[in-house]
Amino acid sequence: MPRHKTDKTQSKQSYPSKPSKQPYLSGKRFVEFQVTGLVGCPYSESAVRLLKEKGFNGQQIREKWVSREESPKYKSEWPTFPIVRVSNSKSKKFIGGYNELKNFIESYESQLQVY
Repeated sequence: MPRHKTDKTQSKQSYPSKPSKQPYLSGKRFVEFQVTGLVGCPYSESAVRLLKEKGFNGQQIREKWVSREESPKYKSEWPTFPIVRVSNSKSKKFIGGYNELKNFIESYESQLQVY
């Protein structure tokens, strides 16, 4: 009986990876948060503290602290402090202030519970 060569590429099974519902936070190690905070602002300090409590390390949080005198030049982007952005290797996203950051992270955590 003749033996037929089989194509080895067909015999390998590939498994689809789980799609990420929140692309900005998939794989925390590739994420960087940029927090522009006002010196002495409790919301700015809370934003940095929240990120650290959620497991993001110092390399993933880039902080920039500005004084009240410098603050007007940043307010064109967002009316209050902190001003938070997130980026990963593929994209950047503006989040907003402390409450928006909190909602963003809570949304991410609730999506992880689905898996």
